Amino acid sequence: MLLRFNYIFLVFFLVFAKGNSQNRFYRFVDSADAYIDDQPLKTEEFLNLIPEPVTVNIKGKLAEYYHLRALIDEKKNERAKLFNDFHITLRYAKVEKKYDIAGTACLELFFNIYRVGKDSLAYKYLDDAKRYYVLSDNQKGLAEVKQMFAYVALDKKNYKKSNKLILRDLDYFKNIKDDAYYYMYALFMLSNNYSCLNDLQNTHKYFNLLKGLRNEETITPTFFDKHIVTVNLCIAKTHLLNKQMDSCWVYLKKAQNMRVNMNANDRKDFYSLHIDYYTHLEDSKNQKAFIDSLGGLQKTELAKILETSIGGDEALIKTADSLNDAEIKNDIKGVWIGFLILGIISLGFFFVYFYRKRKIKVNEFEYLKINHEKLKVKVKGFESYISNLKKEVKTISLTYDASSQKTEIKKLYNNIHLNSKSILDKSESHLELISELNIEFFNTISTQYPELNASEIIICYYVFMGFKNKEIAVFINSTVRAVESKRYRINNKLVLPPNITLLDFLNGLIKNHQEVV
Repeated sequence: MLLRFNYIFLVFFLVFAKGNSQNRFYRFVDSADAYIDDQPLKTEEFLNLIPEPVTVNIKGKLAEYYHLRALIDEKKNERAKLFNDFHITLRYAKVEKKYDIAGTACLELFFNIYRVGKDSLAYKYLDDAKRYYVLSDNQKGLAEVKQMFAYVALDKKNYKKSNKLILRDLDYFKNIKDDAYYYMYALFMLSNNYSCLNDLQNTHKYFNLLKGLRNEETITPTFFDKHIVTVNLCIAKTHLLNKQMDSCWVYLKKAQNMRVNMNANDRKDFYSLHIDYYTHLEDSKNQKAFIDSLGGLQKTELAKILETSIGGDEALIKTADSLNDAEIKNDIKGVWIGFLILGIISLGFFFVYFYRKRKIKVNEFEYLKINHEKLKVKVKGFESYISNLKKEVKTISLTYDASSQKTEIKKLYNNIHLNSKSILDKSESHLELISELNIEFFNTISTQYPELNASEIIICYYVFMGFKNKEIAVFINSTVRAVESKRYRINNKLVLPPNITLLDFLNGLIKNHQEVV
């Protein structure tokens, strides 16, 4: 009876001690969450107080932890790192069954993937967001999913359709009294849409309603101002197109006074509008100054993308390694707890049996250690491969000789293909590196030919780099016939004359773009 009591007490004590250890660090996550809107650096300080491995020390709150990490990335404008952290957030949210966080992560992944590639994968995340919000009965989340469809219409420059979707549910968004964000975002899109339609009367109608929400307690001032500055730039652009230079300057000055609230896209628009403004005034001195500023911004953004993408891959590898370490440590703890319990129950009576059992367990422990070392070597090798690959990408992307760049890219892709069977997972293929490798090409062709879908743009890029249909088929895991079919559709969409090849057309397109820039 006494032995049974001791056993129960021991198990209870160990479980309580482990839970209490985790709960000690929960408060750091809660404190970090309190500062995320206005003091993201303080949020980061609290998260940094949680010791490694976080997968053990805050088990059960990992979805919240990585969600906060992703929000910090967003405020720092570290887009590649943001994507990685939201991806990890979604993984833990599903495990912990925190469907509100899972829905939010899916929405953010949709938004970021759609902005970059407008890929069908983006819509999968939007459908997943809706599914998770239904599971958690989150009406606000479902309202945001509705707004994303209006956003897609806006992004595709179908402003009338976007307005129709918003106006249909405008009262619904307005009646969400405990969070004015949804009404604010609806008014924000209406203001932009009407401005792009050159309907300044309705633009100012909804913009004034938007500005009337400034003192809403449920909207943080900095977040509110981010939307105001975007509308100011949109109205300035409309006045510029109408050659109303004085009005254009008024809204450019309003945007100038809110530069601290601009995101990366706003800053690009800000510089571009000034370039067009001074071009119209034939003021070459100020025009050149803003051209230089825009060029500097683009170089900074490119360097940041390359740097954060490398850091993101390392973070994912580190997370996977931490999970493996945690699992092995938990197994080892289980073995030692088993030893202790057996020791209490046996109390010397089964000393010989215990000794032999312990010897066997120690051998198993040594086996675990050996396998763990092998795992570490494998992960280190993979980490080294990814690091070297990213360095090659960065080196090639900064090469200004187009001919040399094509040659080096081709060598790199062939190397990736040869190693992919043993090192890389096909589902995580090298296609994700392409948009980082030649951002100029993707921006140019997607802007000038929005009718091309993501897979067709990737085909164009391979053709531009000098690959043959057979090589392209290998890289995109398809057939030569499928590649030929896609090239035929591309030619039709681009309306190529019979005597012009797709390669000649793409070379001319990029050359003309570079001359204009």
